[in-house]
Amino acid sequence: MTKSELAQELKEKVKEGVKPSDLKKLKRSKSADDIPSAPPSPAAPPIQLLQDQLSEKQKQIEKLREKLEEKQTSSSSLELDNSLFARHQNLKDWFTQYQKSKQLDTELKENIDEASTELINQDDLISKLQDENRKLKLTNQSLSEDLELAYRAVEWRKNPLPNDNKTPWLSPAISLFLVIWFISLLNSSWRKYNSNNN
Repeated sequence: MTKSELAQELKEKVKEGVKPSDLKKLKRSKSADDIPSAPPSPAAPPIQLLQDQLSEKQKQIEKLREKLEEKQTSSSSLELDNSLFARHQNLKDWFTQYQKSKQLDTELKENIDEASTELINQDDLISKLQDENRKLKLTNQSLSEDLELAYRAVEWRKNPLPNDNKTPWLSPAISLFLVIWFISLLNSSWRKYNSNNN
């Protein structure tokens, strides 16, 4: 059926009281073949019948349009809810990661502080031990020198100077001098040792 034939048929079937917008709605919802043809009887009853059918179809179209709008609204609302839920979940995940990162930073800082304190304490201990070692070496050297002198004094005592009758007082004087000298030497070594340990 061509456009002109369809237009002619509509003009015949629809007469008074039908708006052009109603025809457009009718045309969108039904094809020309779906519109029941009017019997070739008097004009008033078929026009009324067509008007009733047209208003019924318009009501159905309105209901369908309302249902479609409701579905679109609920669909967009559902999409919005899903989007908000996804954003909320992303924020929760980010916050969890942030908390873990913050905790790791705190633990790392504490470990660094503990390690640096321990290293400083070890450096102090090493310095003290090195000082003690140095003092002990000096004391050992001093005691070795004193021991060497004591050995020499013992050797001199074993082999006294030849007895010279001209100076009989010389041998006891030298022995006394050596004993006093040795005692003063031990005394000074003992003072050095005490001062190094203090």
